[in-house]
Amino acid sequence: MKSDLFKIHFSAKKRGCALESILLVSWLLAMGMVDVGRARNVDIIDFSEVTPRGETLSEFWHGTGIDHNGIVYVAIGNGKERSGLPGDVLIFSYDTKSGEKRFLNSVRQILREEKNLGPNEHWPHAEGVAKVHSDIFEHNGKMYFSTHDHHSLENIEKHRGGHFISYDLATGKFNDLSKNDSRGISIVHEGIIAMNILREEDKLVGWTFPNGNVLLHDLNTGRTTKYGRGLPENQRSNVGRVVIATNQGDVFAAYAYGAAPDYLFKLDRKAGRLVPTDSRFSNGFFVGMAVASGGKTIYLANTIGLLYRFNVRAEKLEDLGSILTKERVARGETVRRLGNLTLSRDERKLFTIPRTTSSGDGALHLYEYEIQSGKKTELGDLSSVLRGSNSSGNGLMDGSGYMYLPFSIRSNRANENRSSGLVRIDVRDRVRASIVP
Repeated sequence: MKSDLFKIHFSAKKRGCALESILLVSWLLAMGMVDVGRARNVDIIDFSEVTPRGETLSEFWHGTGIDHNGIVYVAIGNGKERSGLPGDVLIFSYDTKSGEKRFLNSVRQILREEKNLGPNEHWPHAEGVAKVHSDIFEHNGKMYFSTHDHHSLENIEKHRGGHFISYDLATGKFNDLSKNDSRGISIVHEGIIAMNILREEDKLVGWTFPNGNVLLHDLNTGRTTKYGRGLPENQRSNVGRVVIATNQGDVFAAYAYGAAPDYLFKLDRKAGRLVPTDSRFSNGFFVGMAVASGGKTIYLANTIGLLYRFNVRAEKLEDLGSILTKERVARGETVRRLGNLTLSRDERKLFTIPRTTSSGDGALHLYEYEIQSGKKTELGDLSSVLRGSNSSGNGLMDGSGYMYLPFSIRSNRANENRSSGLVRIDVRDRVRASIVP
């Protein structure tokens, strides 16, 4: 008998252990976290078995990337800042070909090994690093990311500031690139909430929170230059969670909420600050970004699920509408919270999963956008697997057509700890439903 259901595949702590896999699936079924009749091909990749003793896995704040060998890098906060202790971020890797998981290091330990962790001569207090909020990018044999604490305008002076960090793929060594900057930090008090790379110039681009300044870190000189914000100094607003860097050497970013203007800003290096452009939008809280090969087209998604296409040469934004299907939009449903966007390897489709919607019925469903036709399709309901979860970070695609998204997974049990990991989703052809131990 034919079935249009989807295959479900869960990773047990000991790969290949049928009994443990069956027990895990049974528990998920009992907790109502899996509905074999509606779930798509989903593999929950848990890092608990390689987490150092005494550490916890709390939340993702973006912090994902993939290298040319198909190895995914993930940065998960340990949540200790919630108990009044300095927060830290644990860095793991996952080999999409072999399934091997490794703990690589923690950000505070990296800074400690580089002799640049506060308290020191630059900072008299314990230094917290609660988040890696940037994506993790590969460039010339290294992976790059930036750091961020729980910053806010109310307590900005209590935080040392943000670092740029590299990971050498050949040697496995991390380096704190900010230690050569003044005061051993690339931006004082603020965090680097988003990052990108000007590849032709060998420069990292930082986007700061909460003020929204642009940083350019020169990988050859080891020095960072700060550029002024686009808004008046007395005008406060939030900032988007992405920063655009083009092959032409241009940088674009957006402010959000409050009295923030509804257009992109562009870095004017001669003027030393951000200046407004004609690229308009209806909400600048961009949280998702996907770049087509060649860098001529960039896709953006904001937190309320609106898609945009940015033509780099023309410097124009095109509004592609909601990620929801026409049927859902027609009955008044809207996205209330979105945190991810993924471009397929053939660059014909975009995928995304909204966390919440106005009716709640379309939340945690997998949506597909066909770029050429503009058709939007609801591919599957993942709410039975991801109920109570939070996604924050752009998805990644491996060589086989599997999509990886970071999720903070919660069970339905009261007072049960959060477990953060990757969710692998098959976005290829539909297959018959089965549970694979």
